[in-house]
Amino acid sequence: MNWKTTLVLGFFVGVLAMFWLDRRPAQEQSLDKTDLAPLENIRATHLRKIEIVKGNQIVKLERSSENEAWSLPGKWPTRTSEVNKIVDLLLGIRSRFTPIKEKVLNNPELIIKLAWQKPNSQTLENITLEFEADSATDSENKFSLPTFLRIPEKNLVLRLGPGLVASLDHPADFFQQRRLFQGERLVATSKEGSLSSSQKNEKLLAKSVSVNFDIEGKQTSFNLVNNADDWQLANPVGKDNLDPKARDAFLGAIPDLWAEKFVTQDLAKAGLAKPERTLLVTRNDGSTITLLIGNVSSTKTSKKIRPPVPGTPPGMPPQEETIIQEMRFAKILDNDQIFEINGDGLKNIFVSVDQIRDPMLARINATDAVKCEIQQGSTSLSLVKKEGRWKIESPVQADADPEKVNELLTKLSTLEARGADIIDNPKLADFALEKPENKITITLEEETKPLAKDKAPEKKTRSVTYSLGKKDAKAKKLYVAVDGFPRVNFVDEVVATLAARPAMAYRGKRILDLATTDINAINIKAISSDISFSKAPEGKWTLLNPKSVEIDDPKVSQLANSLSTFEVAQFLEETPTKEDLVSKYGLDKPIVTLEIGLADSKKTLKKMLVGKPLTDKPGFFARLGTEGPVFVINNELVASLQKDTLSYLPQDFWKLLPNEITTVKIIRSAGEFSLQQAEANWKISAPFTATPFAEKMEELAKEIGAPKADSFVSLDSKDDAKFGLDKPFLQLTVTDKDKKEKTLVLGKIVSEEAGTRYARLKDKAPIAIVNPAFVKAVNIDALDLLDPLVMKQDPSKIKSFKIESLTNNIDIIREGETWKVTEPKAGAFNAEPDAVFSLQSLWFNLRADGFSAYGPKAEVATFGLDKPSIKIEIKLSNEMGKEESKTLEIGTEVKGKSGSKYARFKGEPAVFNLPAATILILERTYLAYVPREILKLKSDDVESLTRTGIPGELEINRKNEVWSLSKPKVEIADDRTLNDLVAIVSDLKADSIAAFPATDLKLFGLDTPFAVVGFKLKDQTKKILLGKEVEGKKGSRYAKSEDGKAVGILPEVIVKKLIASPLFFRDRNIARFPDADQLVLERGPRKATFARIDGNWKLTEPFASEADQQQLDDALDGIARLRAHELVVE
Repeated sequence: MNWKTTLVLGFFVGVLAMFWLDRRPAQEQSLDKTDLAPLENIRATHLRKIEIVKGNQIVKLERSSENEAWSLPGKWPTRTSEVNKIVDLLLGIRSRFTPIKEKVLNNPELIIKLAWQKPNSQTLENITLEFEADSATDSENKFSLPTFLRIPEKNLVLRLGPGLVASLDHPADFFQQRRLFQGERLVATSKEGSLSSSQKNEKLLAKSVSVNFDIEGKQTSFNLVNNADDWQLANPVGKDNLDPKARDAFLGAIPDLWAEKFVTQDLAKAGLAKPERTLLVTRNDGSTITLLIGNVSSTKTSKKIRPPVPGTPPGMPPQEETIIQEMRFAKILDNDQIFEINGDGLKNIFVSVDQIRDPMLARINATDAVKCEIQQGSTSLSLVKKEGRWKIESPVQADADPEKVNELLTKLSTLEARGADIIDNPKLADFALEKPENKITITLEEETKPLAKDKAPEKKTRSVTYSLGKKDAKAKKLYVAVDGFPRVNFVDEVVATLAARPAMAYRGKRILDLATTDINAINIKAISSDISFSKAPEGKWTLLNPKSVEIDDPKVSQLANSLSTFEVAQFLEETPTKEDLVSKYGLDKPIVTLEIGLADSKKTLKKMLVGKPLTDKPGFFARLGTEGPVFVINNELVASLQKDTLSYLPQDFWKLLPNEITTVKIIRSAGEFSLQQAEANWKISAPFTATPFAEKMEELAKEIGAPKADSFVSLDSKDDAKFGLDKPFLQLTVTDKDKKEKTLVLGKIVSEEAGTRYARLKDKAPIAIVNPAFVKAVNIDALDLLDPLVMKQDPSKIKSFKIESLTNNIDIIREGETWKVTEPKAGAFNAEPDAVFSLQSLWFNLRADGFSAYGPKAEVATFGLDKPSIKIEIKLSNEMGKEESKTLEIGTEVKGKSGSKYARFKGEPAVFNLPAATILILERTYLAYVPREILKLKSDDVESLTRTGIPGELEINRKNEVWSLSKPKVEIADDRTLNDLVAIVSDLKADSIAAFPATDLKLFGLDTPFAVVGFKLKDQTKKILLGKEVEGKKGSRYAKSEDGKAVGILPEVIVKKLIASPLFFRDRNIARFPDADQLVLERGPRKATFARIDGNWKLTEPFASEADQQQLDDALDGIARLRAHELVVE
């Protein structure tokens, strides 16, 4: 840039600066601060009145002091924020233009008159503000034109910014507060951090409330006072607490009152000339507002769906609820405006004194209590909570029983009185409360949740004192007053009983109050024993006296635990006399002296003496050492202290897992046997070699791995004969993996009834008693361990059976899907399937009842197996598909087991016992395999049934599926009975076969049959011959088909139908009709007549009434199909 350019630019800057200086506002050249800000010396707190005039519209705002809220005429509350905006706007008026002296505004649009009070002055000063907006031409924007302010008192006009008149111009209802009473939003301050269910989101913000109402001639009034945010009842009963629920509903309902709609109505018609309800609220600034409430103005009914009750089954229709909203006329005292309010919340405001006052004597929480002082006449008891535990501080120092303390606190926290049980304005002397002898003072530390999350909870301490007056014995009640509240309460006398308890009653029941780990020694000296236990540093207990033997550590640990935690049943006397210690409690010669040594050497040895037992109830007198109170301990604790050394011995003789055992040897008078285990496989090693049954061996291994003593009878005994241990009943020896032998010797029976026996370890250990279950488990033979399943064969693999005995010689051979039987007399025939199936099934799961011998040395002749009574040879296909055979030999009957017999498989070592049911199948004759079929026909093809013989001639024919009798006479036959009979004979089988082939029919009465029953089919007739009755089977008869070879035995139930009289086959339908129009029911003298009228049943006699259609239709249906079970006589 050259110097010419710089010179030109400098010239223009100078010209612009001169122009700007010429255009600056005048006040920047010479300003008068008072003129430019005429209200600068007035503060918002100084203002008392504001009057805004625009034409005929006048808005007045006023207050009497700086602490009072602004109100409209008639004390109508205002919208504070809107009034403050107007005040701030007026007091903030500033102009940057030179005031215009002596200018007259032609037509002020808005006039505002202010009255203000100087500090320390009682007089008001006035100032008037006249506003007028500059007039605009057509070409000018009126929104940018200035506003002129004239202050007549100063005779000057200020130029202000545009739009000021519009900002100040508002009607009265702009400032009018529709909400009648101020509320504050609630913030949770409870321990839970949430509002109670009775609280709304806001509550009344006020100093006091007065309620007055007259409903149905009953005048009620009361005053509530807010004392540091603690609302209390002041009048008419004096100071009292409020019921929290009623209080919250009351304080929440008042801010919820709004002027819903302004109306024009006559005061008398509106019920406001003499209003029934009056509500006076004193605001925090001391000003008051009185709401007068009159008649109902209107009601509005609406419907809403009620939310479902929890637990309602799904699919239930929603429940509709009718809501009636009541509107009432109201007005503010000294204000003429009448308006409507919502009357829903009035029920929570206009309540009785009894409803709003707290029935509880004092609201306390037992968990907040830190001190409890009880004055009992001239004596006192002080209880203090330290580090969460209650202590007796005076008259003695000791642990307190938390249950007893909490019982008292809980009772106090629930004390309440209502109605006539509350005495207001009492004469305290009348209730022995003027100078009460008994008092209870509770000190509480209550925690409130702070508003800020980062702050710690706040704790406040307060005290509540209860004065206890006289009792009413008849009512079982007591008069009680709480300090600071004038009322007297008539409450349950139980609180007096609790307060009258002596200090001893509050003593802690855990008298020793030790941790189990604190105890390292226990010495118990009883009349019959003297025992000392010591705990090693590693925590294991040992017996020091009377003899050093192994003890059960858990048992001593349990004793130590019970001692550390046991509780006294009752305290009796704090300072007993020497005479009482001797004569009354027996503590001069204790039956048990207990000493407890502590691991901490700084702590004193604990000593307890146990004296006499109580005479009137269970328990023993006891005392700690030679000082302190006498108390009662329970029988169970004394019994545990009187146990002898034997009670602490370990019950396990040894403890091994089944896989830790390598050998077992059991010696009995009947013999001995041994077992060995290798790689989890057991073997019987003596007196024979075999594999034991796994399940039985598993049960035995569990028993012998951990044998237990039920109890002990002696630490040691030199007289083994006394217990039968010189000649043992049984000796069990177990060897473990470390080759350590453990031998248990069982002696004689302790109790025949119980089955218990004496036992001890072989090395002269303490003598014990073992239970019968263990004795039974080890008192066995090697044979008892063998697998009872002697054969398991798939029936489908069996090809044939050959059964040989003195009376039988049967071959049963499979031929495809059928079995053929061959017998010398009967020849060959197809086998009865059921009989073969039962024989086949035996081999699938052939089980022995037990074993009698095993091995090559078994004397088979002893069991009749040298000459078997039966031999059954089974041929079958093995897994390789090759044929093999096995022969089962049956011997003589097992002694003492009827029907059971000895058996063995030929060439195998085991002699076993087969149960009677198995033997019955194996001993069957060939007749059991003869087919039992007597008759076979197709039931639908049967056209008639005939019978001849002794029962009488009979002929029944079927035509078109209907049966009819033709002989002995023509009758309608019973279709159901005949169809059932034909179905039975269509596949008629005998219960058993009596002869095959039948060569001598005379033996069975079939040469001249008792009856012949024929069944005519379409192309043939089949007959059944019935012979004589079977001896010993009443009603059963021999039978055969006309062309059959087998004589069978038919059961009575079938025979009875075949030889029945003609009456048996007659029609059994008693009634049969398609429909009915009348039904008469008679029972004794009672009679009822029903008739069908217009298609519906009705009762016509003995009186006319509606009838149950379904029941009558069902009854008629049953009658129409009524049939006899059996026809008895013609």
